[in-house]
Amino acid sequence: MTTRRQFMARLGGALLLRSVPTGSVRPFDYDFEVIPREQWAENRPVLGSLEAEDVRFLLVHHSASFNNYGEGDVPGILRGFYDLHVGSERGWPDIAYNFLIDRFGQVWEGRNGSIEGPVRADASGGNQGFSQLVCLIGDFTNEVPTEAALTSLRRTLAWMADRFSIDTSAGSSVTFSSRGSNLWPTGSQVTTPTTAGHRDMSVTACPGDALYPYVIDGLSTDVEALRRQLRRSRAEQVATTVSLAPTTMPVATSYVVSEATQDSISTTLWVESPAATRGSNPWLRGVFVTILLGLLGALLRRRSEVSSIDGQANDV
Repeated sequence: MTTRRQFMARLGGALLLRSVPTGSVRPFDYDFEVIPREQWAENRPVLGSLEAEDVRFLLVHHSASFNNYGEGDVPGILRGFYDLHVGSERGWPDIAYNFLIDRFGQVWEGRNGSIEGPVRADASGGNQGFSQLVCLIGDFTNEVPTEAALTSLRRTLAWMADRFSIDTSAGSSVTFSSRGSNLWPTGSQVTTPTTAGHRDMSVTACPGDALYPYVIDGLSTDVEALRRQLRRSRAEQVATTVSLAPTTMPVATSYVVSEATQDSISTTLWVESPAATRGSNPWLRGVFVTILLGLLGALLRRRSEVSSIDGQANDV
């Protein structure tokens, strides 16, 4: 069951990203950009329906393709993945992965719609469900990814963990009923760390013998540390913003708003004037107006009560 917190996190992420113009999308606060699918797809449409995913953990893959490619080669590499994935051998409706990361640290949207929200992916050996797939482009059987690629991997996972309210603290795990893979048959109860490798979900060597130890022993710790650093940074930014808020209520400028006299009852209301300057704070002006209207309303009610009392005295 999706909690209210998870729903709001997903909704907030979707609304945030929908507001960014076409081109490289910059997830708020995570210091990387996502290159949208249309930047590489080149007349390669989605060939079937895509479903939303209930995301509970994040899954790391490698493409098992060559490592020595140029930056300009990447769009063509992605088109090659698409052609293989939608072809007769795989028969998937689109490229399998939600996001792909190249050796230069560039992050690419894979499966259509993944920038806007959680889209169910595909994987060799079957997709057991409940995950988003991030694929490092290259073969990491005998060598590790570049530091640029690993940095982007950590940032991408931190962004998605925040987006889908996934716990990446030490020892965190999830349990679910598998939708079916060649390792976990349909209906099997699966318990997995919230950051896992493809081989944890299917019979495969992915994401490579050189990369997998880091995925299971260090990646989640680094992602959690990055998330905490970002939370501290946001809190400091909020504190700085509040401390620098302009003052709008100068003490020296007071004036009489109203005076009401009814026999022996006399009421005088004094208020402070907001600064009518360019640097004034609209929120504080709103508070001032609300207080002023409330006081005037109370004053009018008081006058009405006094009139009522006098009327009753006259009747007697």
